[in-house]
Amino acid sequence: MSFISVSFGYQQTKIFNINSQVAPLLDAMHTEAYIEMRKKLSDREGFFNKEIKSFEKDKAALEKRLEKLEQPPPEPKKEVVKRDRSKTKKTKKELEAEAEAEKKRLEEERI
Repeated sequence: MSFISVSFGYQQTKIFNINSQVAPLLDAMHTEAYIEMRKKLSDREGFFNKEIKSFEKDKAALEKRLEKLEQPPPEPKKEVVKRDRSKTKKTKKELEAEAEAEKKRLEEERI
């Protein structure tokens, strides 16, 4: 029995028995090569689909991180200290009353 090795596709080979007529042998080579290449392509397509999904997950995670980095941090709230204005700023009536009291005190000191 004699065999031949047929190379096809990307680093693919198949062994055939040459103890047959030429037409069936060529037909068998064609169909087997087509089947093997189709299997190889579907395997590669599955691999690339997995890679694409993995990259999409990584992309989503990186986009979230980028959004966090692009947003400025919240500014700390400044506490507003309110002064008791009744102690520091006096009304016109209070100022007049103090002026009158001061005049009376000065008059009493002169007497």
